[in-house]
Amino acid sequence: MAPTDDRYPAIYQRGGDDLPRTAVAPPAAFPTAGAPPAEAPPAVEAVPVVDAVPAADAPGPDPDQPDADGPRPAPWRAGRARVLLILAAALVAAGVACLTIQYWLPASLVMDPAALHGIAVSPWGPTVAAAAPHFMGAGVGLGVAVLFFAARNRPAADRSFRATALAWALALVAAGLWAMFTPGLFPDATMEPQLHRLDGGGAGLAVYAMPWPYAVSSVATALLAPGLALAAVVVVLPPAGPARPSPHGAWLAGGALVLLGFAAIFAPHLTPLSMGTEPRTLGELTYSMAPWPTVLQGAAPACLIVGLGVIVWGTLGWAAPGPDPDL
Repeated sequence: MAPTDDRYPAIYQRGGDDLPRTAVAPPAAFPTAGAPPAEAPPAVEAVPVVDAVPAADAPGPDPDQPDADGPRPAPWRAGRARVLLILAAALVAAGVACLTIQYWLPASLVMDPAALHGIAVSPWGPTVAAAAPHFMGAGVGLGVAVLFFAARNRPAADRSFRATALAWALALVAAGLWAMFTPGLFPDATMEPQLHRLDGGGAGLAVYAMPWPYAVSSVATALLAPGLALAAVVVVLPPAGPARPSPHGAWLAGGALVLLGFAAIFAPHLTPLSMGTEPRTLGELTYSMAPWPTVLQGAAPACLIVGLGVIVWGTLGWAAPGPDPDL
């Protein structure tokens, strides 16, 4: 019999290959020298059950905190909207006052060269009328903008308000075109200026006030530009959503307005047979009015300014981060 070594199991001895082998489960842990004893896991404390807060008493979400789906739009403050509407009405009233003050304030037509070193200048009444289109344009534009964007905070009323805004836009465009052609529609009133004679004791000079058709035609752009802008916003801005335009719609609407602007500029070239004038008589006065293609050229600035602005707005919306409104 072969000698054995007691230090090793029998299977590792000579001839141990023929012995049966059994699997022995390893110990749960093999402690190493110097290792601290394992600590028991901390006991889990019982959490008391709290009754659910009723829905009526639950605090609502903070409007200033961003939502999980993105920033929540700020609510429209009705008080501030009224202030803006009052400001818009005040701007329109200031424009009307600048335009009509020469008719109801005779002192605005006094021109005294002696007070200006003997130099004859235009009285301040007809001169201040040049500011009327700017005041009226700002007031009308602010008013339609406040009404349109305030309604976007009420999705239920968005469709009806968009239809109303489009009707207002068409009315403003029609009013602007009518004002533009007023001198040709009322030629006698245009050529018969209203004379305001003042008794200034020899110091003042009586001058002519601006004929009212010319005064009305001076505010044509102030009505036409806000009308075109409102119509473009209604077409370009998606309903009941953030104030981000549709890039494709903005490019199409803006491009159409730019084409209309160039068509107005070249109206005399496009309709040369309409450039003839017909002489008119008013008493001993013989005159002729400007042909309609020449008058229509006055619509070009509003079309070009609004059209290019809409194109830039749509391009900025296309380049801005976020989902594409056209997708």
